[in-house]
Amino acid sequence: MRNEKRKIKISSSTAKQNGQTMKILMVSSSLFDTNNMIEGMIMNKGVIFHIDENNKWELLLNNVKNFVLSCDYGINAVEILANGEAVTAYAEHTLKIEQKIMELAKLNVLFVACNNSLVGMKIDKERLFPFIKIVPVGVVEMVEKQNEGYAYIKP
Repeated sequence: MRNEKRKIKISSSTAKQNGQTMKILMVSSSLFDTNNMIEGMIMNKGVIFHIDENNKWELLLNNVKNFVLSCDYGINAVEILANGEAVTAYAEHTLKIEQKIMELAKLNVLFVACNNSLVGMKIDKERLFPFIKIVPVGVVEMVEKQNEGYAYIKP
């Protein structure tokens, strides 16, 4: 598959936040060579997993665990960014999710929460797991990581 030609579509969109305009590029391909795609996107960079829905936590945590345990592409960082309602999982400490979060934290997965979402959901920062990193604006974190070469994954 590596020698086959690919049909690649690139499109762009703009979004405004806090008075700033951001350009978002979207790339899609008609043929996928998963190994080549992963090597090209995240070699020596990182991956940011994004979650904004509580009902997707188990799926996301399983995806991250599978990725971390099977990935041999020289990944420097794996980050989980929660915004919207998903930040509540960092404060609720339900046994089912808490065990998986603690296990991934031991594997050096970075857990990040959007401060705007914490404020919006009225969550006191002292209720969060102690290893949660708080960023001012979650979508800005996503854009910055992608600009640094991180792959973006959202289940």
